[in-house]
Amino acid sequence: MNALVKRVEALESRAGGVNDSEPMFVHLVAMDADENAEITRIWQGNREWDRLPEESEDDFKARAISEAPNAPNCVMVLMAT
Repeated sequence: MNALVKRVEALESRAGGVNDSEPMFVHLVAMDADENAEITRIWQGNREWDRLPEESEDDFKARAISEAPNAPNCVMVLMAT
């Protein structure tokens, strides 16, 4: 495990760290669904957000990002459907 930690630290230092990374959304889409469907639900761990009526997809994503806890030196990953 120690070797893995050292390798990850080396990669992060060469990449300039991960603090500046944009949050990542993983949009889950069923195989038979429209791949261009907009996001209506986002979750991270035990937190969950539902899109409000009249809320744009971009506003919804921004709201989830602002309310989601984010550990230092980590990329924020949010799951979406």
